[in-house]
Amino acid sequence: MRLIASLFAVEIYSYAVMSNHFHIVLKLCPEQTEQWTPTEVLERWTSLYKGPLLLQRFIAGVALQPAELETVNNWFKLCTFASTIFSI
Repeated sequence: MRLIASLFAVEIYSYAVMSNHFHIVLKLCPEQTEQWTPTEVLERWTSLYKGPLLLQRFIAGVALQPAELETVNNWFKLCTFASTIFSI
């Protein structure tokens, strides 16, 4: 849980693990995400999920074609949208 908290700008105040589920009390920290660059958002996401090969190449600094960069930009928008779900 500490890893997730550090990657996704949340603070974990409390949690309880039950036999078939868990409860968690979070504080969302959207102000932290305002400083993140598109590359940092994608790096945080891929630290938990491997991500597509094209995204791995972008993060590694490989020169991409314009169409590939557009695809990477779309992933960034998707990650940004997913991270703005503050109505947990």
